Amino acid sequence: MISTSFADIFYNNCFKNGILPIKVSQEDLDKLMDDASRGSNAILTVDLENLEITGPDGGLIKFDLDEFKRHCLLNGLDDIGLTLEKGKAIDSFEKKNAASHPGQPEPSPIGYRSSRVFARLFLLRHIREISLSRPQAFRAIRRCRRRLR
Repeated sequence: MISTSFADIFYNNCFKNGILPIKVSQEDLDKLMDDASRGSNAILTVDLENLEITGPDGGLIKFDLDEFKRHCLLNGLDDIGLTLEKGKAIDSFEKKNAASHPGQPEPSPIGYRSSRVFARLFLLRHIREISLSRPQAFRAIRRCRRRLR
């Protein structure tokens, strides 16, 4: 998606859904629209690694993107994936926390609290994959929370 501007909430939600919103100047957008008006031969190539758009005539347009958002898009990471990347750090914290608070339940292999977080994240990812309706998703999350208590 290419435009001169986006509403902030929409812009950030695009990244959460794996969509690349590209902000360009009005001059660059006019050039891209001119290229697109050529019909079926007008192919634009977006290079996320180099932050470039190549037009059908070979013209090059550079665009800016936050490095973190670029990293997430290139690696297919969403909020759940980013949390799961920190699994070892979460486990380490849980082990240290359990040692300093002897009355707490013994951590599971991935940590007592982190196993609860992992289960919720797994459920949320599963819900997204099977496309439950919103009410069905909320019921599933409530059932999961009851089971994890």
